[in-house]
This record gives sequence, C-alpha cells and structure tokens, in this order.
Amino acid sequence: MQNNTVRATLKLNWSILIAIIFVVLKLCHIIEWSWLWVLSPMWISLIIDVVIIIVVTIIGIKKIKKKG
Repeated sequence: MQNNTVRATLKLNWSILIAIIFVVLKLCHIIEWSWLWVLSPMWISLIIDVVIIIVVTIIGIKKIKKKG
C-alpha cells in the first residue's frame, strides 16, 4: 500500500515541478506558449487522476454487483 502512495506523490511532484519550470520560462519570455499549455502538466495530471478514480469505481461497482 505504501508503494502506491509514493508513486502518486512522485507523479504530483513531477507535474508541479514541470509546471513551475514552464511558468518561469513563460515569465522570462523564453517560451511564447499560451497559459493553457504552460499549466498543462497540472491539468493533465488531474485528468489522469480523475479517469483512474472513475475506472476503479466502475470496477468496484461491477465486483459488488457480481457478488450480490
């Protein structure tokens, strides 16, 4: 169980780190991306997490229905 927690935390830290790097590059005018893409590591990570939660929930509901 602890291994899964470490992986989730590492993913979150990488997405925040990349987003911070993109923000600094944007504010220094090194990249001319829209803010949507500058902050994309954060929202992409969020979307992946939501999809995983939905899939796990659906699988859990199907297993509960199959047992009962």
